[in-house]
Amino acid sequence: MRKITSEPQDISRKKKPEILLDIQQLEQAGQFRALRGYLIQLAKYGERPAQYESLFSKYIDSPEADLKEAALFCLLFALQIQNPAYRRVAVATLQDQAQDFDARMWAGSGLAMTYKHTKDAALLKTFLGVLDEAGTDKYLKVTLIRNILLVLGISSREQWLRAKSDSLPDLQQEFAAELVRARVLASKPLR
Repeated sequence: MRKITSEPQDISRKKKPEILLDIQQLEQAGQFRALRGYLIQLAKYGERPAQYESLFSKYIDSPEADLKEAALFCLLFALQIQNPAYRRVAVATLQDQAQDFDARMWAGSGLAMTYKHTKDAALLKTFLGVLDEAGTDKYLKVTLIRNILLVLGISSREQWLRAKSDSLPDLQQEFAAELVRARVLASKPLR
């Protein structure tokens, strides 16, 4: 049996049987943090990562925060798959303050990447709801504002060029009109 380490690996040249064996060994060893990294590397650098959708999706409801985070990253952020089941899990993860911080961040960012430029009213309403919650982490709030802008169609590059800083007050001031527009879109009855 080959030894799998938690070291970053070059998986770009590996074939599917070898990848599946690596994943099985990491699961059996209970190395969930290493498996998280492996799955993310696979989504980013693997050969035809879309072929692993069913593999990634099996972790989306995992009680292990590392694996749920990896699944959200892989399916929504990297592959940008518009699937109602993935969306439901990501929305629930984002809205649940008891969830792991990183899982909430990837849930929001993944949803924004998958539904960028759609002006999706339900998604805007979700982002605004979490943004307005008491106790929402300031870094999550900054990410949510960026997510709202992405869904509205303001690219990450345009955000970077226009934003004065990454501080919450500066972002809110710089993009005030877009945030008002998001609130208006989110308040319309859903069809």
